[in-house]
Amino acid sequence: MEQGQGDLKTAEAGRRLAQQAVDALPKSAEAHYLLAYLSGLEAQRNPLKALALVPVIEREALAALKLNPALDEAGPARMLGDLYLQAPAFPVSIGDPALAVDYYEQAVELAPDQSENRLGLVDALLTEGRPADACRQLQRFWKGLIPGESSSGPWERGLELQGRMCEALQEE
Repeated sequence: MEQGQGDLKTAEAGRRLAQQAVDALPKSAEAHYLLAYLSGLEAQRNPLKALALVPVIEREALAALKLNPALDEAGPARMLGDLYLQAPAFPVSIGDPALAVDYYEQAVELAPDQSENRLGLVDALLTEGRPADACRQLQRFWKGLIPGESSSGPWERGLELQGRMCEALQEE
């Protein structure tokens, strides 16, 4: 489904099955997470229903986060960050870049090596109007990807220049 192979009917069926799993296993973080995830996929395939699914995604991701914050390398917090970053803002929906930053920071704290956690935080910080903080997070992301010693020279130089850019942004 993620790769576009599943149609809307498949997405709807998946969400219904996930709801059955939550009903059968209400203390399962995995079931709540799966329901939130499949609700998000259904929302992507049916934009007219997307706003109605936002509360389901939020409720189920919060339940999964409460039950097992570390699930899928901090997936529930990352999902909430995505939701608050991408959803329209009040009064249309629950979009809130500040909340997105909070949840992405939680995801980075729980699983700092999961690249989508840190990249989501960078995106949320930029959206929140905090480019210096975004710059520092992006620098941490790149540090985690430095290749072997033989090619670290250009990477190190690039990171040094990005550090200077981050400092210059902080001074503005």
